[in-house]
Amino acid sequence: MKNPTPGKNPFELESYRDTMPLHVRELYDDMTRNYAKLQGRAGLGRFWRFWAFAVCYLALLMVISDTTTDTILVFVGLVLCGWLYIAVPSFTISVRRLHDDGKPVFWAVLPQVAIFYLLAEFTLGLPPNWIVWGILGAITAVAFGFMSLPGIPLDDAYGEEPKED
Repeated sequence: MKNPTPGKNPFELESYRDTMPLHVRELYDDMTRNYAKLQGRAGLGRFWRFWAFAVCYLALLMVISDTTTDTILVFVGLVLCGWLYIAVPSFTISVRRLHDDGKPVFWAVLPQVAIFYLLAEFTLGLPPNWIVWGILGAITAVAFGFMSLPGIPLDDAYGEEPKED
């Protein structure tokens, strides 16, 4: 097969970054370049696009690993590796979103705790603990509520106001 972009590696996404649509490029940057970046601010649109991708990614990974694996050990390994892959960038984009709101950063940890508990309970086959789920769900809802508030419209100590399209 002939390379459609001479001089570029067709298997390296970074070489196609400039031709990606803006929203896909932002998601790609959050997963690669801004993987562990805690400085700066993230707008509402960027934050919700990333979390929609993260939820779809984890759901797809759980379905694929449930249908293709025979042993629980392989299933747990796939799901935990998938969660670890998405945990750091989802935490960092939550921190940057909270920087934009001017809220404390510890609210970014709570959704990660809820996701870890859900994955651990699901992969170990434990019956749902509704009391713990109620508490984690309420705290996570408050955290996402804080992250859904409009940001401070001025430049602040964390950087300039994010540009939304």
